[in-house]
Amino acid sequence: MMATPTLHHTTARALIEAPLFARLAGRVARENAMPDELAQRIVEQALVFLVAAARNRAHRGKPIAPSALVDIGWHTFILYTAEYSRFCERALGGMVHHAPTDDGRPLEDPLVVQQRTLVALAATGYPVDEDLWAAHGADCNESGGGGTCTQCHQGCVDSP
Repeated sequence: MMATPTLHHTTARALIEAPLFARLAGRVARENAMPDELAQRIVEQALVFLVAAARNRAHRGKPIAPSALVDIGWHTFILYTAEYSRFCERALGGMVHHAPTDDGRPLEDPLVVQQRTLVALAATGYPVDEDLWAAHGADCNESGGGGTCTQCHQGCVDSP
C-alpha cells in the first residue's frame, strides 16, 4: 500500500525544482499556443492534482480526475519520465500511474467525479485555481477500472 504523502510546501510549484517547472510550463505554452501565465497555472494545478490523487489512493478513495486543461499539465510532466518518477517517489510516496482509456464508458456521473475531485484538491491545502477546474469539468476517472476521459486530449486514468 502506498504511504500517504506528507508535504510541507506553501505552493505546489515548490514541489519541483524551478528549472523543471519552467521546462514543463514552457512546453505546455509552446505545444498548446497559450500564454506563459496560463501554462504555469496548468502545471501548478497538475501538481496539486497529483498530490490529491496520491492521497486519494492511499486512503482507497473513489476516483478523482483532472480537468481537460490540468490533464495537459499531467501529460506533459509524464513525458519527462525520469523527473516524473523521482517526483512521484519523493513527493507522493509512490508512482501515480497514467494509462489511456479504451472503452469510452464512464464509471459514474462526471459531475460527481468533478465534485469529488474539487473536495480532494481542497484537502491538499494547496491553492486551487477554480477557473481551471470549474470551466472544464473533470471527466477522466482516476482509477484503474477503465474509466473514460471524453474531454481529455488523449484519454486518461490513474492506474493503481
